[in-house]
Amino acid sequence: MKVIANLECVQSLNKSSQNHIVILHGYGANAHDLLSLKNYWDPQSLHNWYFVNGFLKLNMSPMMDSRAWFPIDMVAYEAAMREGKFRDLAGVRPAGLDEARDRLLKFIKEILPQNDHLILGGFSQGAMLSTELSFYLASQLKGLILLSGSYVDEASWSKKLSLLKDVPFIQSHGEQDPILSFDEARRLYDSFTQSGVSGEFLNFKGQHEIPLPVIDKVKNFLNQIA
Repeated sequence: MKVIANLECVQSLNKSSQNHIVILHGYGANAHDLLSLKNYWDPQSLHNWYFVNGFLKLNMSPMMDSRAWFPIDMVAYEAAMREGKFRDLAGVRPAGLDEARDRLLKFIKEILPQNDHLILGGFSQGAMLSTELSFYLASQLKGLILLSGSYVDEASWSKKLSLLKDVPFIQSHGEQDPILSFDEARRLYDSFTQSGVSGEFLNFKGQHEIPLPVIDKVKNFLNQIA
């Protein structure tokens, strides 16, 4: 792996391109988890790609390098599960989110020339972090990809969404997602659009995943904006 600004990443570069696509994995995965999508989304390697490795090591399994961007409040998560509810992320600011944002901002500053463009996206926790980052990168942000994420820290996010009025986005979520609330994802989409941000919400009959129809839609989205 390449190390940039003290973060590991797998990269595929086309130095003639001004588009830099940063993809962030979900909790418990690593930089290789979504890497295969690059070959489908960009088979001709027209753009610069960066699959970043989360800096928190979870040690979930000796067989896998499990990473995260910020910790999960397992006490609150388990309490919500016992009550048959989803963890309320909109009402809190997760511990560690600021550190993750600041570390990724340094990474992106390192890879992104001043006049080039950024496309940012992620899955699950990576989608939440992508949303947080987008407010600080709006001037160079060409598109946002949010796969099975959630509304986080609504008090802060709701005031910043209008910064993205010129940034198209695509968002997906499974209707039977047992981990992150479909209703909260839909509410985040509504907040985006009410703030004047243009995007598309893809709901699907599935759980916490990225099904092929969503992968196809993201490819079309990238072809339109890149």
